[in-house]
Amino acid sequence: MLARCLLILLPCVCALPAFAGSPDLRTIRLKVAAFDPETGIPEIAGLPSRERYPPAVRGGYLVQFERPIEEADRLALEQAGASVKGYLPMMTLEVVMRETARAEVESISGVRWVGLFQPGYKLSPRLREALALHLPDFESTHRLSLQVSLFPGEEDEALDDLRALGPGAIRLERGRSVSLAWIDLPAGQLQELLAIPLVRFVERVYARKAHNDRSRFHTGLSVVADDTFSSGLDPSLDGRDDSSGFQVKYGHLDTGIYEDHPDFQFGRAQGWLSFESGADRDDTDNGHGTHTAGSIIGDGSQWNTLPAVPPGSGSISQDRWRGVQPEAALHHLSFELPLSDRQIFEREAEVGAQISTNSWGYCEPRGPFFCDSIVDYNTNAAVWDDGVWDADDDAPGLQPLIVFFSAGNDGAGASNGCGSAGSDQIGSPGSAKNVITVGANETDRGCGVDGDHVGDVTFFSSRGPVDPDASGVGLFKPDVTNVGGLWVLSTEADGTGGSSRDSPSSCSNTGSHYRYEAGTSMSCPLTAGLGGVVLQDLVVNRGVSSPSPSLVKALLVNGARDLAPSGGCDYSFETTQSEIHQGWGLVQATDSLYGAEGTPGQRRNDFENEVSAHALGTGGVYERLVAVPTGATFKVTLVWTDFPAAPASSSPLIVNDLDLEVLGPEGTFLGNDFAGNWSVPAGAAGEADRYNVVENVYIEGP
Repeated sequence: MLARCLLILLPCVCALPAFAGSPDLRTIRLKVAAFDPETGIPEIAGLPSRERYPPAVRGGYLVQFERPIEEADRLALEQAGASVKGYLPMMTLEVVMRETARAEVESISGVRWVGLFQPGYKLSPRLREALALHLPDFESTHRLSLQVSLFPGEEDEALDDLRALGPGAIRLERGRSVSLAWIDLPAGQLQELLAIPLVRFVERVYARKAHNDRSRFHTGLSVVADDTFSSGLDPSLDGRDDSSGFQVKYGHLDTGIYEDHPDFQFGRAQGWLSFESGADRDDTDNGHGTHTAGSIIGDGSQWNTLPAVPPGSGSISQDRWRGVQPEAALHHLSFELPLSDRQIFEREAEVGAQISTNSWGYCEPRGPFFCDSIVDYNTNAAVWDDGVWDADDDAPGLQPLIVFFSAGNDGAGASNGCGSAGSDQIGSPGSAKNVITVGANETDRGCGVDGDHVGDVTFFSSRGPVDPDASGVGLFKPDVTNVGGLWVLSTEADGTGGSSRDSPSSCSNTGSHYRYEAGTSMSCPLTAGLGGVVLQDLVVNRGVSSPSPSLVKALLVNGARDLAPSGGCDYSFETTQSEIHQGWGLVQATDSLYGAEGTPGQRRNDFENEVSAHALGTGGVYERLVAVPTGATFKVTLVWTDFPAAPASSSPLIVNDLDLEVLGPEGTFLGNDFAGNWSVPAGAAGEADRYNVVENVYIEGP
């Protein structure tokens, strides 16, 4: 069979001519409302609206087009005095201009509607709902800690208006696509804040919360450790290549790391384990960060101190007990450091990290004991989307960063992997488009019904989609799953085990150096480690000097396998489903490295890196002819790094929309047009995906 892949890029738009079930191209889709501006503008209860700004005032406007937006449209807007700042679905641009430019903008060919970016559009629905409930927290004199998104490039003028409110200290952070100010303000002044013309979005400042040996068997890493490469390079892909000197380096934000753990001493002596100034080097009050770090760089030196072999582990040795890449480098930053999202990934980029692993998410404190997860695409997610694209604005060129986030632990599924578990649960920043979001499936230790079958997505693993619209469709997340519970074993910070984590009454006696844990916190570093394996292989064995985040993500997704739940239900790759359990499946090292049934000597996968030479304009086409052996399963994965969605945006969250098409003897297959787990030939009901930056075509061998 021969197949052609046609990739179509539509910059700054999320629509072609409508297909059945596609988003209505006439609507503007904001978090607060979706509306057709020609039929009516929504009024947000309790918040003012206005028709225009004074002539001399520069402020935010929305410009909707009646067709896909092209570069010529952007140039026309700039020439008319409107500075383009971002994109909103559908076919709408955020611009900053003066009212005097409005008539000229309205006259641009293709412009459908021009209107003010109303104060009510700028307020986080979560904060608006809290205000509407008249909670005691929101008495007019109560001070709110707010993160205020400003239109990029307009920060200085906006800052003057913010200072006029008298909020006290203001911390400003400029970004290429997302600029933020942090302020404390009485609730009674919130309307004044929203009325500032250059304020883009307002939400509360959120808190961060934290969301093993057995994974090696189920992801194929034990096979990788036994591989022999003809080049004579390190067969284990353990984080460092002796011949070339290439080393994988991770950025790691977590509670802390117990630096005196024996499993870290070899890397510590080599200078491979480093700490940000002021970071927690003890972690004995928690142990979460020590556990997640050990999953990547622990060398397993204490394997022979275990009082008993953990159930399901079989025979153990140091090679099978170590983390995924024990000779990789890791730079640790702690939660307690006062770092913004941008400062986190900038520091990681500055110290040379290629991969960022994050087993945490944002939450909003509720009373002294609870913290409710933030489960939408919000400002923080947009900032991380920007960081994947370029983690260091101050350095010349782009500094991409491969970012992994745990999906969160807000699922409500059954022990057998089936039943309704809810949806729209993916925690921010794991809700970002460009990051690799990791859910959790069970171990098979057999220490209880929640840890007895690898094919079950754990009951607690957060399900997608992200920000589903009225049709129930949103961003397809998580991206993949990995072993996350129960009973994932890794390094223990001194004294943090306890009876529930490392005693015989829990599952088995793990001794003083290791402990059991569960959560997507555990599946995330294991998957980030596999990302490092893929990265090292690309650089050392496949000649890719700078693998893009999208390439690593594509290989992980393409190599993942479908899970088979013990409860008899069936997970699906259909991107329109209301509950997304497994994403694109359980990651598999060998399939991601070599392709299905491939070997180091005979690889059965191929790829193209995301590079500027392949950039396309609106309506552009890139084709490639691929010969597929008769009877072989054919999997094609397209991933791209997208521009951050506007903080006020609702679904679809994509800005640049590419479409994958595979043409072959069996017909034309469209990206993400699945029935169950296999692509179906496009027919009358076939439609292109308008929601995702990952598109797949999986054709089962005849």
